[in-house]
Amino acid sequence: MRGPTGTVLLRCVLVAGLLLVPGCTDDAEEPGTLPTRSQSRTPTTTSASPDTPEAQIEATMQDYFAAFNRAFATGKVSELRKFSTDGCPCRDSADRIARTFNSGGRFEGAEYSVKSIRVHDVEGRTGLAEVVALVPPYKVFDGSGKVTENSAGGQLHTDYSLVKQSSGEWIIGNSLDFE
Repeated sequence: MRGPTGTVLLRCVLVAGLLLVPGCTDDAEEPGTLPTRSQSRTPTTTSASPDTPEAQIEATMQDYFAAFNRAFATGKVSELRKFSTDGCPCRDSADRIARTFNSGGRFEGAEYSVKSIRVHDVEGRTGLAEVVALVPPYKVFDGSGKVTENSAGGQLHTDYSLVKQSSGEWIIGNSLDFE
């Protein structure tokens, strides 16, 4: 349990870490991937523009997981990467998807089904989002069609720290897995 001092200290550390991490780039995909469509989505793209920071963060997280599911299906991760900084641990998953598809592999059945998003500790240009999502059983195949992972699926329970960019977009700077 954190007291007020612990919460302030945690926020200072998160903000300092975000300032040290370079922002996302629009660099081309890794070699061997198809070019992305010219129409690009931004992290807070929704059908209606949310008014409050809490609603904006929730919309960003909904869009992030929708981009994740598209990346599992297509291997195109440029949209997914736009939601996070280069140093965010959540980037590892985007990198893994790209490596799998770049080597001719694929994911079968992998997708996130978001069950809850709890936005909390929003102050100024920072906020946190606790996400619970279910992942059904899935398989990962290599380029020869061999199963390299046969997952039973499970539950994602992660707290994401976000910072609002000068452009007005919220971006994920860090993540902490609870389970």
